[in-house]
Amino acid sequence: MAVSCCNCEHSDFDDPAANCILLFCTAQSKRRQIRIMLYRVIEQRLAHPRCSFLCLPLRLEFMMSTVQAFAQRNRLMDELPARQYGRMLSACELVTLSPRQVVCDQDGTFTHVYFPLTASISLMIKVTEHPPLGMVLVGSEGMLGASLALGVSAAPLRAVVQGGGTALRISVPGFIALLAENPAIGVVLGRYLYVLMEQLSQTAACNRFHEVEARLVRWLLLTHDRAHADNFQLTHLFLAEILGVQRSAVTIAAGMLQHKGLISYSRGVITIIDRVGLERLSCECYGLLLADYQRQIA
Repeated sequence: MAVSCCNCEHSDFDDPAANCILLFCTAQSKRRQIRIMLYRVIEQRLAHPRCSFLCLPLRLEFMMSTVQAFAQRNRLMDELPARQYGRMLSACELVTLSPRQVVCDQDGTFTHVYFPLTASISLMIKVTEHPPLGMVLVGSEGMLGASLALGVSAAPLRAVVQGGGTALRISVPGFIALLAENPAIGVVLGRYLYVLMEQLSQTAACNRFHEVEARLVRWLLLTHDRAHADNFQLTHLFLAEILGVQRSAVTIAAGMLQHKGLISYSRGVITIIDRVGLERLSCECYGLLLADYQRQIA
C-alpha cells in the first residue's frame, strides 16, 4: 500500500512504528499539507541516531512524542483558505517551547512568529520596580507576532511560555513575504488584532475592578482552554506575577477554590475538577473575552 501525502505517491516506511504513526495521524486530518509536513517529521525522527537502537514499542513512543502535536490544530491558521493555509504550513517548522522560556522581550525585535499548538504563551507588560503583569494568554486559538501585519517589528509585550508544548514557527522575513503574497492572511490577522485589542482592554478593566479570586478563576479558565487537559503546571508564584498580586493572595484564593471542590493543587500542578462551577464564580470578563473571539474568528 502507498501513502498519498502530496501530488505523488510515497511508499510505506520500512519501519513499522513509522507506518503506524503515519496512518493514525493522517486519519485525524484530511488536509494534504498536514500530511506532507507529517511525512517530513517522521523521516527526520527515523534519521535520528537514537531511533535505530530502540525496540519497536520504544521506537513508537519516541516518534509519537514529536508527531502527536498534529492531533492539535491552530484555530487561527484554520481560518485561512486552503491555498494560503498550505503556503503558510510549508513555511513552518515544528518547535518545542519550555515553561518560563522567554520567546521575545518587551520592545525587542521579533525574529519569528509562533502559532501555538499545545503550548501557551503569556504576554506580559513590564512596569518599573514591579514584576511583569500578565495581559493576554495565547494558545492554539492565536499567534505571537501579529503586529507584523501592521509593519511593526517591535514586540509590544514580553512573551513568556506558560505551558510547555509545541508550536509552529516562521521566520519574520518568511512571514512578511507570505503577507505580501497572500492578502487573505492579512484579513485574518486584522480580525485577530481586533480581538487582541479587546482582550487588552478587558484585562485592564478586570485588573482594576475585580477581586483576586475572580481574576484567578478567569486566568485558570483561559489556561484550561489552551491546555487541552484538565491538569496543567502552574505555580502560585507565577500566578502572582501574572495577576500582579502577592503570592499569599494567590495561595488564599486557590485554597478557597480547592475548599469548594472546584480545583485541586499539588506540587505545582493544578487540576480542574468542576469547570462549570468555575465559570459561575468567574467575573463577566471571561465570557466577554470568549464571545469577542467567537464573533471575530470562530
